[in-house]
Amino acid sequence: GASPSNSGLTPKGMPTNYGAESTRFDFATTNYFQSNAASADNYLIKLASYTDTKWFQETKVADLGTLEKRQKGKYTIMLLKGYTSKDQALQALAKAKDRGFSGAYLVTQDSTGELSRVN
Repeated sequence: GASPSNSGLTPKGMPTNYGAESTRFDFATTNYFQSNAASADNYLIKLASYTDTKWFQETKVADLGTLEKRQKGKYTIMLLKGYTSKDQALQALAKAKDRGFSGAYLVTQDSTGELSRVN
C-alpha cells in the first residue's frame, strides 16, 4: 500500500497564516467596547455636503474642531471632530450654526465609520 504524502501538510504547531489571525483578533477586541456605546471621540459635527468644496469656508470653523472631509458619491461631506464629550460637541455645533452652517447637526460614527444622526 502507498503511504500518505505529507507534502501538503503544515507541521503541527506551525502557524499557517503567520500571525494574521491573532493581529485581527487583537484589533477587534480593542474596538469592541467602543462600538457598544458612542464613546466621546465618536461625536462629530456634519457641517454640510458640497458638490464643489470651493463654497466651503474653512476659516469660519477652523477653531471649532478638526476638519475631516469624506467623499460620498459626487458629494464631499465636511465634518468636525475631536471632541472629548457630547456636551463639547454640542457647544461647537451651536457655534457652527451661529457662523452660518444652519443645517449642521451632530452625528456619531460606528466601528465601520458609518455616520448616524444624533437627535
